[in-house]
Amino acid sequence: MRSQLQLRQVLNFFSARQLYFPEVHVGAAHTKFDADLNLTDEMATTAITKQLAAFQDLIRSTKA
Repeated sequence: MRSQLQLRQVLNFFSARQLYFPEVHVGAAHTKFDADLNLTDEMATTAITKQLAAFQDLIRSTKA
């Protein structure tokens, strides 16, 4: 998480567009995947889905 914060600070300095929310934090990630590396945690899946939707909105807004 620390490196992500530092990267955001650098991007902010250059006035780069960033997606701040929703943030996704998956604690104990090693327990949230099955043997085939599929994400099995419903809360994490929902959070990632919301983040990807927000990212799509950001992309659409930059095309306009």
